Amino acid sequence: MLCLVLAIVSIGITVVIQLYSYRYGIAYNVWYDFAFLMIAALLLFEMFSRFRTIPVKNIFYLLSKYAFAVYLIHNPIIILFAPMIEKIKPLPFQLIILTVLVFTVSWMISFLLDKIPKIGKWLLYIR
Repeated sequence: MLCLVLAIVSIGITVVIQLYSYRYGIAYNVWYDFAFLMIAALLLFEMFSRFRTIPVKNIFYLLSKYAFAVYLIHNPIIILFAPMIEKIKPLPFQLIILTVLVFTVSWMISFLLDKIPKIGKWLLYIR
């Protein structure tokens, strides 16, 4: 329970910092070296690792299988879709839509590349 509370607090701090920087025009983007993002990821990983049985095990398996590939692909996808999403207001909806769109497209590309023999393994380290 403590892991969940601390993870939610860390995610909340991460979101607030990012929204604050956007609102006041500060040129800062939360990145992978942001402490609260790392804390949230670590706590969520620890929390999920404690489950003995997971009802939707196949979904978690697919997410974990393509996680590194999605990480490698997502930045160009952001660059591609961000200009189209900028027209959506307010900013929180823009961020949510961009996040879901980038994750979905990145995951689909990873999944499709994995179907080409040896490409997924060589390019994206998919096992």
